[in-house]
Amino acid sequence: MLKTGVFLAMLGLPFAAHAQTAQTCVTRTEAQSLVQFVLPDAITGIRDKCATTLSPSGFLSKSGSELAKRYKPGAALAWPKAKPVALRMAGDMSKLISAMPDEGLRILASNFVSAAVAKELPVEKCAPVDRVMEAVAPLPPENMAMLIVTLMEFQNKPAKPIPGKDGSSLTICSIMPTPATVTIGSK
Repeated sequence: MLKTGVFLAMLGLPFAAHAQTAQTCVTRTEAQSLVQFVLPDAITGIRDKCATTLSPSGFLSKSGSELAKRYKPGAALAWPKAKPVALRMAGDMSKLISAMPDEGLRILASNFVSAAVAKELPVEKCAPVDRVMEAVAPLPPENMAMLIVTLMEFQNKPAKPIPGKDGSSLTICSIMPTPATVTIGSK
């Protein structure tokens, strides 16, 4: 599944994922669904990771829980489209976890995102993350997901493979470079 919350890509932090299927990229729509699904848990993970370094009057300290709660309904709506992407990203484990009840799979994915954020977010990034979160907090979950995916496209970097896997990676298909055709000297 996800090594880190896709949400972190917005802040230039690692977005790692993995696929062991023939399709090694996700569409923009799939990425937005996945991001929208992980938003509440990513926000909670960031808030928890940064709790000891941020001021009690900071945005995440004061409003992080409320923001995550506000994004929960959007996460539930995004789950049906995010689930197949999460299963593809599970690689070898996809057959095993796809047999789980849907609610169990959602809880597993949610817990994984929160733990991954806590592991991957450097504490020195907490203050800038807090400021960014405050600036974008008014966005509805759909717009927040679109913003994050768009920023990932601006990065135009393939995702890092999860260590120990076969080295393939999962990217947004729409950012795959396409050669331009330029004709020089034609009339």
